[in-house]
Amino acid sequence: MSSDDTNNLQKSLDIVTDLQKNGKDVEAIAQLDAIITQFSGHPHPYFLLGISLFNLKKYNKAIDLISRAVAIAPEIAEYHTYLGIALSKTGKKSLAKIRFKSAITLDPRQTDAAFHLGDILIDEGNPKEAIEYLQKAVEIKPDFVEMWNNLGLCHKAIKQLELAKKCFEKAIELNNNNADSHINLAMTLLIMGEYKKGWQEYEWRFKREESPLFCPPPDGVAKWRGEPLEGKNLIIICEQGFGDSLQFVRYIPILRKKCAKLLLITQNNLIPLLQSIPEIDLITNQNHNLGRIDYYCPLLSIPQILKTTLKTIPNKIPYIESIAELTNQWQPKFSQKKINVGLVWEGKPLFQNDPLRRRSTTLNDFAPLGNIENVEIFSLQKGPPAKQIESTPDNVDIVDLDQHINNFADTAAIIANLDIVITIDTATAHLSGAMGKATWVLLPFSPDWRWGLESDTTPWYPKSLMFRQITPNQWQEPISQMVSLLKKWPIK
Repeated sequence: MSSDDTNNLQKSLDIVTDLQKNGKDVEAIAQLDAIITQFSGHPHPYFLLGISLFNLKKYNKAIDLISRAVAIAPEIAEYHTYLGIALSKTGKKSLAKIRFKSAITLDPRQTDAAFHLGDILIDEGNPKEAIEYLQKAVEIKPDFVEMWNNLGLCHKAIKQLELAKKCFEKAIELNNNNADSHINLAMTLLIMGEYKKGWQEYEWRFKREESPLFCPPPDGVAKWRGEPLEGKNLIIICEQGFGDSLQFVRYIPILRKKCAKLLLITQNNLIPLLQSIPEIDLITNQNHNLGRIDYYCPLLSIPQILKTTLKTIPNKIPYIESIAELTNQWQPKFSQKKINVGLVWEGKPLFQNDPLRRRSTTLNDFAPLGNIENVEIFSLQKGPPAKQIESTPDNVDIVDLDQHINNFADTAAIIANLDIVITIDTATAHLSGAMGKATWVLLPFSPDWRWGLESDTTPWYPKSLMFRQITPNQWQEPISQMVSLLKKWPIK
């Protein structure tokens, strides 16, 4: 290529780069088509064309074009990085890993490749390997906020909490407005038992684009921040998952003593059960036609306002009770001579991509329960995972209750008739614990903050026992502990 051709190519590519920076990818593609016609043997036009197609979410076409650039110039690390990113977008994680590692081998300063490779390794449950890449990357690019966040999550996943805390604090130092950094720090502080600072940091959840509240507060109503409530009407709004609602409604009796009227906005599936709490004056799923409201309060902000510590957690059990009529209807279905065990093995689908918790297991993992005499197992599992019952091992006889459970009032009525509930970290663990039922919770190596790190008990649910993974992703040992203990359960 002559020097004039080189200069002309560079000028054309500079124009394309400016178009891409300004979000004009359609115009950039038109320019690149002409450039490629003239300079078909040069890799960079193919690479830039792939980038524009990627920006337009045409990922497969982007992969084809960037692959062509890599084929022409395999020595350019940047091409491997962006090919890996495109492959990752289409779910081709294994191929993406190869490209990211190639990029880093060619140029250790490819921090984007290290970041995305770390993401994949975290998803695969390999935080230790991810740390190797992320640590080197933050040394090269110490102002990469998201990298510090991911590095902190990896340390948290292997229970190196002080290191995780420092990573999140570093991310906050670099960008104090990054809500994810604050929330990650909050989760770390809470599992460490540092509740005061943890609750404060957790308020950053409202800085995220998507509100955690079940529904918005009524228009014009002020947020309660601890002001006197005498003569005032307070509305509490549930947020996030069912388990969060079940865990924190324990605060309602405390607040009801402070105000004239207490209202609760919550999820539909919880209303039939929670409406029996006497301290709730009105329970609903909407934010209008509620009469006079003086303040609203997000449910999970209450601990921060009340300055809850590990020693002051309200843990009077039970604080949720089943509906007597439903409980009586279920009673004849349970044996009076056997040990009635409720079982849940998988959480909601939204946790399938939550690798740092890896809380779900399979029904087959619980097969050893089938070897215990005088035990009858009842599945409390909801949704698609309940279909695993169809391929239950021969030694496991399990009663499927999925079709009979319409809401949490039904679940509570069943639990009231059981002797024990065995469950992973899901809403059932909170419901059973709140009811004061003997509850055994199966926990991953790096659990959610509310279960703590080491103890076999939790101050949130005094009658619950924790069975923890000793080795990440290995359930055999904690389930074996459950089996041994269940064999000693008093026979009726």
